[in-house]
Amino acid sequence: MPVIANPSELDRQTFDFVIVGAGCVLANRLSCRYRVLLLEAGTRTHDDLVESRVPLLNSRLKNTEVDWKLQSVSQPNADNRTIGIPLGKMLGGSSAFNACLWHRCSPSDYDAWHTNGWTYKDLKPYFCKAESFHPAHDVHGTSGPIHATDLEINPESLGHYFRRACQNTGLPDYDDLTDKPCQIGVTHVQSSIYQGERSSTGACYLPKDILERTNLTVAMGCHVTQILFNDDQADKVRFNHHDHDYVVHIGREVILSAGALFSPFLLLKSGIGPKDELARHGINVVVDLPGVGKNLQNHWRIPLVHETIKPEMSLHRDLFINTEATLKQALDQKTGAMTRIWPDAVAYMKIK
Repeated sequence: MPVIANPSELDRQTFDFVIVGAGCVLANRLSCRYRVLLLEAGTRTHDDLVESRVPLLNSRLKNTEVDWKLQSVSQPNADNRTIGIPLGKMLGGSSAFNACLWHRCSPSDYDAWHTNGWTYKDLKPYFCKAESFHPAHDVHGTSGPIHATDLEINPESLGHYFRRACQNTGLPDYDDLTDKPCQIGVTHVQSSIYQGERSSTGACYLPKDILERTNLTVAMGCHVTQILFNDDQADKVRFNHHDHDYVVHIGREVILSAGALFSPFLLLKSGIGPKDELARHGINVVVDLPGVGKNLQNHWRIPLVHETIKPEMSLHRDLFINTEATLKQALDQKTGAMTRIWPDAVAYMKIK
């Protein structure tokens, strides 16, 4: 069925699979055979928001209703400041909200997990299954739901000269870093943009024909607060909608797809985590699992602004000269500066 208007109708119903968060991929695949409920805390979709569809407008979504507006704890090494953590709160999660950079980690990063079934060689078929890459390339998929593209660089652009500068320092230059064992080098940017619009998981995995499946239910504005257990088996999911609590029953499994922060947070609230920490917060222990909520690693983002003596080399000069016309071009023709992403090129280098 389409996105339901009144999630309270779900109370006490049973679903084979209950998916919490931005689990659009699994909602698509599992609903071929099973009765599936997707519970999404946000209330907006990719199609609702021009700021989501037009790639270069994504910064306007920060600190709005589609951002969880999270703040870090005080950071001793950053002058004790708290740092904002943008996180998408809408169908498709941060894929409808982010900078549209389309990039895999170094194969060595996956291999360093030393986990059977999770090496880069194991995972690569699934990366390829997700994408339709334009133009076709032997290290990318060509028939997946997410459309991704190579960003063309004007030979007179700042990105072109940036690549040349990196080469002059000895940094390797690649047309595609994707399959390099250790991704040290400079390259042009690949993006989850196609024909001038963002490709988000919500739009690509849950198009109209999928949403109309009778055994798929998508409920928006539903904030999951706890997984309930019967002995050691996940039995129910409790969620809040408009300040009222409801419960749905789990026929087979509950799937946490709430991201790197909210998935462990929900596990902890449900009694799965380090027992001493749970006890401090008055949470009954279901499973003593010390690793839950630990070892979060996030990358730094430090913007640096440089001035060029050639204004025509500006990354997005058109935005500042005639913003209204540039937006109209993006909406009507799916072309122009707003249909690109901020960087033209990207370099990965050792800092030590």
